[in-house]
Amino acid sequence: HYMEQFHEAGGVPALLKAVRHEIDASAPTVYGRTIGEIIDDVVDEPGQTIIRTVEKPLKPIGTIAVLRGNLAPRGAVIKQSAASKDLL
Repeated sequence: HYMEQFHEAGGVPALLKAVRHEIDASAPTVYGRTIGEIIDDVVDEPGQTIIRTVEKPLKPIGTIAVLRGNLAPRGAVIKQSAASKDLL
């Protein structure tokens, strides 16, 4: 999908709503409101299929991975499709 379609589906606020149970909704934003307050204002776009819930993913495995260890002591993020199976 394109970013324009993501925006029309609700954009980042709608994405945050889909993963609300995974984030700290009490965290403040630069707008002076909490993430939870922004999520509470999200209006669902009927019929949109761009932003999916965790329960109904597009694929059975994630598309990114968070790495930690001696090669990434502060952590790193990798796009799994860009990595070889040996690396994963």
